[in-house]
Amino acid sequence: MELSVSNKGIDMTEINTQEKKKHYTPKKTQTDADKSESTTKIYIKEAEGFLVRECDNKGIARTAGNICKALKDWSSTVQANTYIKRQCALEYHQYKNKFYKSAEQIRNTQRINYGGSGNGQKKPHCRTVKEEQHRQLLFEANKNNNKEVASSLSIAYFLGLRPKEMNRIEYSKEENQLFLFISSAKQNKEGTRSIDRVIKVELNDVDTQSLITDINCLRGLTDKQIVNMRVRACRLSEKVFKGKKRRPTLYSYRHQLGADLKGLKTEDGSSIVDRKEAAAIFSHRSQNSLNSYGHANASGGLNRSLPRATESTIRQVNDDLNDSGFMATFNTEPEPTSDSTMPVNTSPPTTGMAEFILQRIEAEKQTVSISEITKSDKPTKISRHRLDDDTDFIS
Repeated sequence: MELSVSNKGIDMTEINTQEKKKHYTPKKTQTDADKSESTTKIYIKEAEGFLVRECDNKGIARTAGNICKALKDWSSTVQANTYIKRQCALEYHQYKNKFYKSAEQIRNTQRINYGGSGNGQKKPHCRTVKEEQHRQLLFEANKNNNKEVASSLSIAYFLGLRPKEMNRIEYSKEENQLFLFISSAKQNKEGTRSIDRVIKVELNDVDTQSLITDINCLRGLTDKQIVNMRVRACRLSEKVFKGKKRRPTLYSYRHQLGADLKGLKTEDGSSIVDRKEAAAIFSHRSQNSLNSYGHANASGGLNRSLPRATESTIRQVNDDLNDSGFMATFNTEPEPTSDSTMPVNTSPPTTGMAEFILQRIEAEKQTVSISEITKSDKPTKISRHRLDDDTDFIS
């Protein structure tokens, strides 16, 4: 009995800690072993840059204790992987200068919140962007010669795209309008979620050429490069708006577009864009998805014209606000369309996306003419949900 009681009294936390120690790989000591010449040069350069910024420029002596303190304080501003890389660089720098005890202290310095699992909550993000904030971000990106971030800011400003869609834009210029074909980043294989869309913008010649240049700058980037670009944009915002708790990011432009589509009115007080077209601009198949983007009260933050969707894109959005179309098409066979006698090619031709966009526009005109003929046979469906009915929008 005593044996069983003592077993129950075992501290499970201590056992888990011991198990972790069995599988723990000690941190590798930074030496010349297994390092290429290029790696050693990078480590020395990064370490020297850190010591100049955090010690020399602040009048702090390069002692072991000061370096470790500067490294620990700096850890709160970066991610864990960035901290580990800089820590290894500083350790190797001290090793090369034969400060072996200093190198050991740096290796044993733990970053702030080391071992913490977090509280499971997302960081608060900004849902609005003001014109002055956009100018500050764009100025800083151009000042640092970060062309990709500057291009992403301009594309987000005019179009409000998801960052993952910025490297998959095709365009065609026709008179004073720029037509853009954008492949959705969230469309599934079944075709029940999100839509590819053709949107158009009316800009002056300078803004049109600038937007085309930005699109060409990001074309061909891999998805991983787009993620890195998005991270650089976040860090740029942190640098420009140090005192703000909620700093604008690339996704903030998307929220701002949602607010503008819901809240901007014409001179007579009517909505510029109805709810169904707003969903089409966002590449949403369901109008319900608009609830998560922006609020009408925050509209008017940016001084740019709104993008508009083509008729063929708008028709892809479900008429029923509460019907996403997913369950209706799940495990069912697709029904034949009434326009089977007039097939429309929905895949881009090999001759180029510009020709494909023009074909879609021509197909829209033909479809509209057919609908006018049969208008007396079928009642026209009109969305009952307008932008002025904004009571259920999430801020």
